[in-house]
Amino acid sequence: MFEKLAHIEDASLLPDDTMLVRYDVPDDLRVEDTPLDGLPENRRADERLTGAVGNARLDGGPACLRRVPSVIVPVSDADGGNVVVNHRHEDAARIAISRIGTFAYGPRPFVFG
Repeated sequence: MFEKLAHIEDASLLPDDTMLVRYDVPDDLRVEDTPLDGLPENRRADERLTGAVGNARLDGGPACLRRVPSVIVPVSDADGGNVVVNHRHEDAARIAISRIGTFAYGPRPFVFG
C-alpha cells in the first residue's frame, strides 16, 4: 500500500474499489531475492530502469516469485519489501487466491502532503 501511496499526489485520484487479496503459495515454490546493494543507485528516481529490470525477468526468470526491496523503505536488512509474481511462469498457476476483501484508504497518509 505504501508503494502505491508514494506515487499519489492527489488523494481524490485513489480508486474507491481497492481490494486486498491474499494468496496461498505452495512452500516449494522458488523465490528469488533482489538484494538492495545489487541495484543501481538511481533506481528510486528512474522508474524506467526498474521497469526494464522487472520486464527482463518476465521472459527468462527461473523463479515464479521475486522478493524486491521497498522503494519507500530502502533498508537492506528489513524484513519487509515486496513480492512480485511472474504470471508468465509455469508455476504461477499453482498460486491460489484464498481471500479477497475490500479496502478503504484513510485520510492519515495525506496529512503531511
